[in-house]
Amino acid sequence: MAVVAVSISLSAQSFNRLVVNISEQGKAKVGDELFFIESQDFTADFENSYDDMKMLNSNGMNIYAITAAGDQSKVYTNDIKGISIGVKAKAGITKYTISFDQIQDLTGAAWQFADYELGKIIDITATTTYDFELNSTEAVNDRFAIYKVFTADAGDLDICHENGTLVIKNNPYTENIIVKDYEDDSEKLNKLPRNTPQTISLASLAKDKQYKVVLGDGAKEMIIKVQ
Repeated sequence: MAVVAVSISLSAQSFNRLVVNISEQGKAKVGDELFFIESQDFTADFENSYDDMKMLNSNGMNIYAITAAGDQSKVYTNDIKGISIGVKAKAGITKYTISFDQIQDLTGAAWQFADYELGKIIDITATTTYDFELNSTEAVNDRFAIYKVFTADAGDLDICHENGTLVIKNNPYTENIIVKDYEDDSEKLNKLPRNTPQTISLASLAKDKQYKVVLGDGAKEMIIKVQ
């Protein structure tokens, strides 16, 4: 099954879909919208009937999916557990609301929304709106993401330290990833869990020292040495 992110109307067709809207806080009018839809007919390849690049509205607010190549997409198919969401503010407006509708249509799915700038993750099956501020009209492509909760168990977890980078695959935990100094237990890095696989740079850590990687609030720990 593939997931599609769409910002055109598909109301005449039968899909399981999640509707994501962006609007000015306190206003009912939708500024832009994005659809995540499921169908057995979609693949990870370009879908001629659906895929399309998004033309940004230079005078209004925008919400869109971001392709693996970093392009802004209004219709995007991919075999994924999550999609990065880009937003572009409207001049003169700084406070926005993202709302999530029809989540019940995605059968068997548990979806989360992440604001990496503020370090927040919300369960959109329980919370249907998210308020935030943008103080620039420049496009923001690395702050937000929406994704299915990965349902691996701890036995699938893979943590690898290579070339100054921590690589974590199949992380089943929703708690933040903590890297601590092994000797004094002081916290050195604190990262939100992202879509699997996740890479974390260790370039800021002192060399020739041991560190402890903590997942799941202590459920899983690993000792590494940065050289």
